[in-house]
Amino acid sequence: FWKKLGYRPCGRGIDISQENIKKAKEINLKNQNVTFECLDWKDLDETSYDIIYSSGVYHFFNLKERNKFISKIKKILKPKGYFILNTLSSRDKQYYEKGVPVKMDPNSFETEKYFLHFSSEEELRKSFSFLKIYKIFKYFVKVLVFQSRKSFVYIFKLLIFTI
Repeated sequence: FWKKLGYRPCGRGIDISQENIKKAKEINLKNQNVTFECLDWKDLDETSYDIIYSSGVYHFFNLKERNKFISKIKKILKPKGYFILNTLSSRDKQYYEKGVPVKMDPNSFETEKYFLHFSSEEELRKSFSFLKIYKIFKYFVKVLVFQSRKSFVYIFKLLIFTI
């Protein structure tokens, strides 16, 4: 897909888990055009990117962190760049409303182990209104959750780009 748009398959992968970085490096041994580093997204410099892919993290952010994340995307996404977001939906039938509702942060819940936010399509359109939505995919996907237990999670995957 990206080659058809004229992008070279090179990139930078970040994760806060050293273990995940190690696994990513092992999986991508043959791809020398991708670098991986243990880094929190908050510590990214102001380097700008043609494509930003965020998968499985946005729903762990509280309102303040989500707003900081959105501001960071605004700063580092190049004009006409692509931003792909993979996050939990407020229509998730398995996990939605599990835990204690968080005041002043609709569709957010806390348990003893984690915080989860479930985004509605309307919320995402409003939060990322500085971008044009190219396509929204709504689907169930099989994912590994909590020590390799398999679950089905309803997610939004958005492919959106700047005008």
